[in-house]
Amino acid sequence: MNSPSLDRNPAQGCITQGTKQLVVFDTNAYRNLTFGLTTDESRKMARKLADAELACGTKALVNPFVIWELVAHLANSCDPAYENCMNSVVALVEHTRLPADHLGGVCRAADGETEICRQLFNRIPPIAEQNCANLCKLASYVWREAPTLSDSNALTNFQVFSAEMDKKEAAWLNHIEALLIAFRTLDASCTTPEAQKNEMKKRRAHINGPGFIRQTALGKVISCACLFSLTLSEVELKTAGDRMEMIFPTSLKLMQKTIAGWFDAPDMDLRNPNRKRGNFIWDTALCFGIGADHAVGGAKILFVTDDDAISKAAIQAGCSDRVMKFNDYLKGVLPPTS
Repeated sequence: MNSPSLDRNPAQGCITQGTKQLVVFDTNAYRNLTFGLTTDESRKMARKLADAELACGTKALVNPFVIWELVAHLANSCDPAYENCMNSVVALVEHTRLPADHLGGVCRAADGETEICRQLFNRIPPIAEQNCANLCKLASYVWREAPTLSDSNALTNFQVFSAEMDKKEAAWLNHIEALLIAFRTLDASCTTPEAQKNEMKKRRAHINGPGFIRQTALGKVISCACLFSLTLSEVELKTAGDRMEMIFPTSLKLMQKTIAGWFDAPDMDLRNPNRKRGNFIWDTALCFGIGADHAVGGAKILFVTDDDAISKAAIQAGCSDRVMKFNDYLKGVLPPTS
């Protein structure tokens, strides 16, 4: 297994002299930034923010999964979130592009899968890389053409990415349901209420303990190794698992606390259309970008979100200084209005 390398981070080319910090917004941060604004107002607001950030040594990056979540709403112009998400994409590109790039090329952070593969195996998964590039191109198209989006190829791609998102969320929910069933199913030896109670207590302790973290980390290592048809030795698997826990603790903590909560709610309907719990897959993916040592070119990465579960997971993972609430961040960057 190759040693990790940092020289292929997609953000490397966006680091200019004087950059002290990199910032990544989650999906709802962009939706909040543009809520109630027109397309032109969204563009101006994002430019104002980006200029203020650059003046204090901060450069914004976009996680491709944020683009994915937003453009999924552009597949249907009747989607209630269509206008807000369209304007959010415009703001996202204006916020993350280099000022001299008049084509709307964004500066992006690595998606979670790519970052794991890069850190653990010093490889870039080609399919993920192509998908990210396509998402960035779609975002640039929206930035240039909004509010009139009529290009047939772009409209088709909106639909393709939206359908693929639904497919991934459904597959993830299937996996989680199977996991919860396995944790809740007792064998024939638990014949008395007391024995059943004690066994469930043990399983709850396992989910909340280091064993579940390790199990989740190794599962992710194996799935990423399979992308390159890698067969890991016992030593390599242990080493990669150790690195997963060290580099990506926030996502692992978020997964643990969420599954623990769902385990204690056996009557909960994971597929309730009003809760959209399949979206959780993207929260864990975004959290791979939150780490105590995450940096590019010496500039640390700050994640902006109002998601309480993500913030709590980051704090529990020892990364409290790498997350910030949306309004708190704006207050610290933008000058007060009179």
